[in-house]
Amino acid sequence: MEIIFLQPSLISLVAIGIMIGTIVVAYLKKITITYAIIIANFFVFLLTLFFENEIILDLGFRPIFLTPDLVLNSYTLFTSMFVHSGFLHILGNMFVFFFMGVAFEQRIGPKKFLTIYLITGVCGALTHTLLNLGSNVPLVGASGAIFGILGAFAYAYPRDEVVMPVPIGIMFIMRIKVIYATILFAILETIVVIFSVQDST
Repeated sequence: MEIIFLQPSLISLVAIGIMIGTIVVAYLKKITITYAIIIANFFVFLLTLFFENEIILDLGFRPIFLTPDLVLNSYTLFTSMFVHSGFLHILGNMFVFFFMGVAFEQRIGPKKFLTIYLITGVCGALTHTLLNLGSNVPLVGASGAIFGILGAFAYAYPRDEVVMPVPIGIMFIMRIKVIYATILFAILETIVVIFSVQDST
């Protein structure tokens, strides 16, 4: 069996440097990790605007990467969390993450917060893999990690309230309980996925 490593392009290596560097600097300088993740996502997205094929193909996670001959490429379980396929994709994810992430990070601290973010992001990609075994289509986006943060927040502090934009005909900024904010995000994310699937068929 030949083990194959797909060498990422130079621009993809720059993107990886941004992902890791931003988080390390934030952690060492005691900057809010939520802000660092958002900044890293937007910087990588800017690169994606100019080098979309390279970034998505190199850094998106593909279920086929968990096969023995391609397992070296499974580092994309991490990188795929920082890659987004369009403006609405990243804006929706980072918008919710900003409002929920900061509040939760203040509750549990940056180390636990980052651990939950990364582990649940990887678990989200692995769950996708179970439903798409052998697929070679790149998976990108922070939705799995954000759902993990929302789920952990809702489980640990369901009665906490967060300031959140809520679409009720028009957008209102209001304080709502974490559990309701989590349900709202799940509904909106499901709607976005359904429309994305319809658009691609």
